[in-house]
Amino acid sequence: MYKCSEVVTCKAAPIVSRMRNSLVSYFCFSMCLVVSAVDWHSDIIATIRRANQYISGMGRIDEKVLLDSIPIKDNAKHQWISMTNFSDAFIRSHVKFYVYTRQNFLYPDEVWPGNNLSLRSSFYDPRKPTTILIHGFAVDSSSDSVQGIKRKLLEHQDMNVVGVDYGSLMDHWWYNLCPPCGMAVVVLQAPKVGSYVGELISFLVDFGQIPASVHIVGHSLGAHVAGFAGKYLNQIDRTVGRITGLDPSSPGFTKVSNSHRLAPDDATFTDCIYTSAKSISVRRPICKSNFYPNGCGLSQPGCFAGDFSTYGGCSHSRAVYLFAESIDPQGIFRTKRCDLMPCVDSKPSATCWSTNETLMGYRANHEVEGIFYTRTNDEAPFYRNPK
Repeated sequence: MYKCSEVVTCKAAPIVSRMRNSLVSYFCFSMCLVVSAVDWHSDIIATIRRANQYISGMGRIDEKVLLDSIPIKDNAKHQWISMTNFSDAFIRSHVKFYVYTRQNFLYPDEVWPGNNLSLRSSFYDPRKPTTILIHGFAVDSSSDSVQGIKRKLLEHQDMNVVGVDYGSLMDHWWYNLCPPCGMAVVVLQAPKVGSYVGELISFLVDFGQIPASVHIVGHSLGAHVAGFAGKYLNQIDRTVGRITGLDPSSPGFTKVSNSHRLAPDDATFTDCIYTSAKSISVRRPICKSNFYPNGCGLSQPGCFAGDFSTYGGCSHSRAVYLFAESIDPQGIFRTKRCDLMPCVDSKPSATCWSTNETLMGYRANHEVEGIFYTRTNDEAPFYRNPK
């Protein structure tokens, strides 16, 4: 089954894998659906009836549970749940923004959207390009998806790096009581967290940041948070230059429309790297440029044992390390263009051919769209020396 985070063992996976057979899990999953009525006044009977209808045809938490529920009108007989702690004010108090530069590489400045003093007293410089880094589920900004990429960026470029931290949202009691419910709750907050990230970027633009010089990089659930940030900025005509999705997570985002996940037009250029496309991440291409290192199999090279012990976490995290390596001038990932997703079970099978159009990762060509394949080593350094 799958792992929900980057590097920690998923406590939810054993429960989810027995979802259909365990009465305890059945109840837990039913509660997930009730929780999905966030900020709605719901009729308890109608809510549970809808939950039962969904459960009968499903084996995992997916988009029908998390995004397609229909709210009950306010005149319902029972106010079953009102998650007021996930109001906009709650999100603002639990999502943190940390600015790193070469001047404060180890000790970031915390900034707040709308707080001019916090930005003026930081090392942030609007004349430099800015990269926003967003972690995935069940971790925080101390993870490699923020710190590892930050180190590479500032090593090779003089720029601003902003680490987004929404990890404290996982401290909610629903996650401790029932991890799948906790996952559902956090996934439901992705649009709100993304909008708040959008507010921060708009605040930076007010200080002189050029939107085209902003690059948002999100891993797992963070990829979709990045997408929602892009949507927010599109609505106020401040479209950012680029969004990169690193193995965008699947639960809650598989079959939904572009408005409910990371999508091609959330930035001027969007690119995705899929390293667990048959387990944790979204499988189909959802960006303008889509890269499938080593194809879309079950495990990345060198990850079989790691995936077995961490429910796919090794492959899921590999996208972070590939992207971090690509920032280094030596980290060249040459690609092949494909007519279809390069999956071993594709019918018909994909045809791929060598191309010099683009590279995978940080140096991807912003003018090129399509589906691409590349080969990597099974351990670091993952890039192969160009021949």
